[in-house]
Amino acid sequence: PDGDFFVPLREGKASIVTDHIKTFDETGILMESGEHVDCDIVAAATGLNLHANAPMADMQVSVDGKPYVASEHRIFRDCMISDVPNFMFCIGYFNISWTMKVDIVGKHLCRILNHMKQTASSMVCPRLPAEGLGEPPALEVSSGYWLRTWHLRPKHGKTGPWQPLVTYEADRHTLVEAPITDECLHFTSELASSDLTASAELRSRL
Repeated sequence: PDGDFFVPLREGKASIVTDHIKTFDETGILMESGEHVDCDIVAAATGLNLHANAPMADMQVSVDGKPYVASEHRIFRDCMISDVPNFMFCIGYFNISWTMKVDIVGKHLCRILNHMKQTASSMVCPRLPAEGLGEPPALEVSSGYWLRTWHLRPKHGKTGPWQPLVTYEADRHTLVEAPITDECLHFTSELASSDLTASAELRSRL
């Protein structure tokens, strides 16, 4: 509060060094540039690695018996995954309040559930268009932790519902006000036979 974090910097009591660490020694850190940073305590606060199979984290997910591999999928409306049915996730904004994105994604989820109820649908799943999506858009995030797993993550497209949602006003229209239906969003009213068998087995156990 009140910028007190920057007071020690202005008073010369603290400083920021941007460099690559070459090695540690008995009195501090030696940088690649040759600069030595004297220190009594070193707090390791770098090297964060995101889950490689986003957005499933440690879950072992398969679709129709095929293991989910994140890099083989695309992101639809910034909250659903191509060819993964009945699944939604949320990543907030980087440039404004994280929860503003969470709020409209939650409303979008409710809209989809209501549509499924109204149409007696049991499954919803984004499908890629026949012509494909081409190369993903350029990455606008430069953080190391994001770049290190970029090649392993599902990608966006450059147009339509496949592009990233990064502007609240436009995103709110897309998720909260625009029609739910889309040629790439498939609603199915019947469960697969395997799903029906599993449901019947579950009911019999109950």
